[in-house]
Amino acid sequence: AANQTFGGKGTLVLGGVDADHKMIFSGFSSLTWNGPGKLVLTGRSTSRGTLTVVGGRVVMDFADWPGKVVVGEGAELVVNDSCASRHGVYTGPCVLGASNTPGFLMILQ
Repeated sequence: AANQTFGGKGTLVLGGVDADHKMIFSGFSSLTWNGPGKLVLTGRSTSRGTLTVVGGRVVMDFADWPGKVVVGEGAELVVNDSCASRHGVYTGPCVLGASNTPGFLMILQ
C-alpha cells in the first residue's frame, strides 16, 4: 500500500484499538491519537506540526517527527531506534511518558 500524505496546517484525529499506518505528515500538519490502543507509524514525516498522544500508545518504527510532541498523562510514545532532543541523543527504544516538550526532535537513524 502506498503512503498516505497529509500536508498543510490541519490536524488528523484518530482513535481505535490498534492501527498500523504508513502516514507521512508534511508542512505544519498535526496528528492526534486518542487511543485507547496502539498506533504504529512507519512513514518518514517532515512536519513542524504537533504529534499529540492523548491516550494509548504511539510507536514510531522508522519515523521522524521534527515538530512538537505532546504526550498525555497515562499515554506513551515509543521510538524504536533512537531519539534526540536539545538535551542529547538517546539510544532506543525510547519511551516517552507525559510531557509537553516544545521542539523535541526525534530522529531514527
